[in-house]
Amino acid sequence: MVNVHHPIGPRLIRNIIMVSTFFSILATGIQLYSDYKGETYLMNIRLDQIKSSSLDSLTLNLWQNNETLINIQLKSLLSFPDITYAAIFEDESESYAFGENLRHDSIAKEYPLVYTYKKKKYTLGILHLQAGLGQIRDRLQDKFYLIAVTQSVKTFIVAFVMLYIFSYMVTRHLHKISQYARVMSYDKQEEVLQLDKEAKEDELDLLVDSLNSLHAKMRVRLSQSEQANSDLDHINEVLQKRIDLHKDSAETVFILKKEAQEILNMMKMIYEENPHASDIDAMKQDLKALNILLQRTLNKN
Repeated sequence: MVNVHHPIGPRLIRNIIMVSTFFSILATGIQLYSDYKGETYLMNIRLDQIKSSSLDSLTLNLWQNNETLINIQLKSLLSFPDITYAAIFEDESESYAFGENLRHDSIAKEYPLVYTYKKKKYTLGILHLQAGLGQIRDRLQDKFYLIAVTQSVKTFIVAFVMLYIFSYMVTRHLHKISQYARVMSYDKQEEVLQLDKEAKEDELDLLVDSLNSLHAKMRVRLSQSEQANSDLDHINEVLQKRIDLHKDSAETVFILKKEAQEILNMMKMIYEENPHASDIDAMKQDLKALNILLQRTLNKN
């Protein structure tokens, strides 16, 4: 088997890995972005749920100035997922606060604490809640690592499976075609190239049919060339015999002219039958030799 300096297989694996990695990263990015939007949406819903469940009781405790219950309630709010900060502001100042104020790295919402007494509404303060985005990023980061490892393993498995399939379906047939094409110009046998595969009439079969057709034409041309050589040898033999037969006759010059014309006609017929034969140059050399022989004979006579 001939060594191939740049085989297709490794390049196929490299291209599959590169393309698969690109689309895996793209798909992962889209998925993570979608998950991030979904997480933030759920976080906003969770904050609204806290408002529905805790706002009235906090307002009542604040109206009654029950600091103990207010502190207990605010601390309990931190037990909700992703809630990092809970505070009550009165007169724009922080009266009760628990947790870490993340400021910009969070989703924050404010809910007014309004108490209705004798059909009159009193704004007692504002409940400030924060949900940290860092916890969402941590979850997405863990998810990214899992997706990256999974996609990498899948990409390498697919690449090597594709290499095996490509080798079985294409490469081994290309090697056989290459070996056949390398020797077919010297092969006079009528053996045709056939591939050992189930699928028929695909691109490889078209290539094999073209090679078999070319091989058949080459055998015909080779046979025609051999026949032309045989005819030339016969012509030379006949010419030499007739020259020897008539070399002492007074009619030698006229006979030679007639024989030369006959030989020329025979050569033209051979050329018309096989214009691409490899012995056309040899025929031209024979004609030159014949002309020289005629000139010498004429000079002697």
